[in-house]
Amino acid sequence: MTRDEIVAEARSYLEVHFKLHGRSRVGIDCIGLLIAVAKSFGQTIEDRVDYSRRSPFEVMLNKHLRAHCNPAPITPIRHGQILKFRQSQIPMHVGILTMDGRVPTVINANLRKRKVVEEPLTEWKNLLMEIREFKGVV
Repeated sequence: MTRDEIVAEARSYLEVHFKLHGRSRVGIDCIGLLIAVAKSFGQTIEDRVDYSRRSPFEVMLNKHLRAHCNPAPITPIRHGQILKFRQSQIPMHVGILTMDGRVPTVINANLRKRKVVEEPLTEWKNLLMEIREFKGVV
């Protein structure tokens, strides 16, 4: 899979309703978006939906990302990378970076907006904790 293919697949979910534990175009959450994108390229992903928006979500999120994604340096950021963000002090959110427009953006299943959106990275940059790559990206 290429970086452009990752972003195109993620964008195909724009406007899909946010649903905690959602894994389809009927409703999806931030982890579900990553899983759906990876599965669209034939990747086998262990999926769990026994989490809440509180701890131990952090443990599950970190374990999932380590198992299914490769680490990436914090700079330079690259199109199609996975960004992990903190909310309060806890890593609680993920999105997919785009770099093909005037400004970098993040595609994410946004709880506050109740849908999948593409937002400027500047809205999230101060909350960025880690960058990862989908396995198999070329």
